[in-house]
Amino acid sequence: MSNTTSPFPPPEKKYLSVAGAIQYAEDFASFTISKSRFYALTSECKIPHIKGAGGRLLIPIDRFRAWLEGGDVEGEA
Repeated sequence: MSNTTSPFPPPEKKYLSVAGAIQYAEDFASFTISKSRFYALTSECKIPHIKGAGGRLLIPIDRFRAWLEGGDVEGEA
C-alpha cells in the first residue's frame, strides 16, 4: 500500500466513546459529569447509547447533543 493521500474524505464521525462524550459535554455545554455518573445514567437509559463490539458503549453524537440541549432523548439509540 502506498503512502498517498486518498481522494475520498474521511468518514464523518457519528459516535463518541464515553471519555469523548464526557469531554464533549464539557466543551459543548459546560456540563461536567463524572465517569461513574455517566455510566449510571446510561444504565438507567437516561443517556442515549448503543452497545458496540465487546459491550463497549457508543454515544451517537446527534442524540447526545439533543440530550445535552434538554430534549426528550432517552434510552438506547
